[in-house]
Amino acid sequence: MAYEEVVLDQLREGWLGGIGLRELTTRNDKASSIVKKFYGYEMPWIIHAVAQQLRNAGDDEYADVLSKIALLVELGVPTELSARIFLAGIYSRVAATELSSLNISYGKTVSAIGNQLKELNFIEMLLPQISEDTTQWLLLIKDESLRRQNNMVKFSNFRLQGTEGLDYLVSRKIGDRTFLCTPDGNKRFQVKSSIQLPFDKVSNDPRYAFSNSQDIWRLVARDPRLG
Repeated sequence: MAYEEVVLDQLREGWLGGIGLRELTTRNDKASSIVKKFYGYEMPWIIHAVAQQLRNAGDDEYADVLSKIALLVELGVPTELSARIFLAGIYSRVAATELSSLNISYGKTVSAIGNQLKELNFIEMLLPQISEDTTQWLLLIKDESLRRQNNMVKFSNFRLQGTEGLDYLVSRKIGDRTFLCTPDGNKRFQVKSSIQLPFDKVSNDPRYAFSNSQDIWRLVARDPRLG
């Protein structure tokens, strides 16, 4: 599907700035479908392809930069911190962007940020500084984390060679093969399902991801509702 350049220009700044889809729709009544298809899917894949070519040519530095850009374009947030907050469970572009603008240390990894956002004392410290909508997301994460403890897929902890230094992976199924991938899609590791490690049960399911602590991977649950 071809998009008029003037329309893409009209929506680009708002999408990358974390402006909500409702507001973007006031600029163009087809904003939701355009940004999701073009900026949320087509453009990131193009950037990923270029990054892979650079990586194959040995230019890892520029490949890493492009991979980060691809993630920001896909999620529709302005900074790496806002992307990490989004991936940590604040599945609202507006809320993740708002939280990232505060002068607060959330932690350096997605899992560390997720743990912070579930702490009652940390949430209470944030409340006077954030909007009502973002407040609801924080309270939702806290409540859902308690509920999910009783509904988690049974999964043993495990080690995975080659993942040293990574902190967050998601499960993706491609054809009959299952992979654990970094959120930006830059790295992936093929895995096999078993009774103790039923990767197939959580593949392509946004409610689940894997978190690394001291090279031990654990299944974690995320809020499935997207904003």
